[in-house]
Amino acid sequence: MLAGRVEDVKRITQPALQEDQGAVKNNLDCGGGAIVAEMDLEEPLRMNLLRFRPLRNLLKSWWFPLAAQVVLLVAFALIIWRGFGIHAPDPAFAKVLRNTNLANLLVWAYWWPLVIVGAVLFGRVWCTVCPNDNLRLSVRRPFADFFQPLGLTVAQVGFVLVVSGFVVYEVLSEWAPSKAVVKWAPNQVVAALGLAGPAAGLAGAVVMFVVFPAVIFLVVIVLARLLGRTPPAASAKALALMLLPTMAGAHLIKAAFKMTSRLPYWPIVVTDTSGVETANRIAAGTLVVNKSLPQSLQPVTTALAAVVLVASLVVVLAMVRRQASVSRLPVRIRAAILAGALAYWAIFAVTIGLWRF
Repeated sequence: MLAGRVEDVKRITQPALQEDQGAVKNNLDCGGGAIVAEMDLEEPLRMNLLRFRPLRNLLKSWWFPLAAQVVLLVAFALIIWRGFGIHAPDPAFAKVLRNTNLANLLVWAYWWPLVIVGAVLFGRVWCTVCPNDNLRLSVRRPFADFFQPLGLTVAQVGFVLVVSGFVVYEVLSEWAPSKAVVKWAPNQVVAALGLAGPAAGLAGAVVMFVVFPAVIFLVVIVLARLLGRTPPAASAKALALMLLPTMAGAHLIKAAFKMTSRLPYWPIVVTDTSGVETANRIAAGTLVVNKSLPQSLQPVTTALAAVVLVASLVVVLAMVRRQASVSRLPVRIRAAILAGALAYWAIFAVTIGLWRF
């Protein structure tokens, strides 16, 4: 699959290190693929990982990235195989089984959070070794993209709207009091409509992932319209951009919380990879999981959350002046959009502050 693309790739890329005024582009022929690394050097902080000889030699090796892709493909196949035939008779048991089944633990508690962490901090590094044959390596400084010219389509704004609601639930559901708050309105809607089962879940999801963030968007759009008669699309696109740093930071916080909270299950999951017997024992109360390790790590994860929140806030404030899609708007409109972005940021700051401090 890789070999068939070599000639096409070679016509586009050459194994050379080229420098110009604004970027460094490294095109490496990797024996069946190409790695393209682009780094903007206009900022004072310069970073070119390919100047590190061991890494450059690794990327030039004939077996990279094919060897890594084969290893990960085999690992994925084993994970899928181990997950077959495992089912939960009820939702309560599924909440226990998701932590005791090896396949589920690996994918949802570690692999997926690490993919998100890698994307937020470094770019598309996962795509370098993804078994799906995506050969692009794109490494960049954290949050650097937010200061580049960006223009969102209407579909992308809709995607940000939905994901922004999802991220709120993902983080707030980690703490029982905040989870009760964020689920209060969905529960009231479900009860008023008399829904149950999948229909109740769908209605609750619509309220949490669509209605909640839509309220923030609508308030900002109306306020911007009143202050400067700004087109709703322009306000919505600018607000969506301003929410991205907080969403990225919240993903990092959620990943840290999730991965550390699942550490106590590793000693027991390696002895029962299906997790069914272990889940039954936990549900019956004959096995108690020792959660002292994640509790001892709470100061570390709390400090990490605080640093990420502050960094996200700094980026949001900087985007007002340095993000072209926002800075070109009138001052009053920028103030309205910033107010919406800060309100969204405050949801996480207040929750984690009350929870961890």
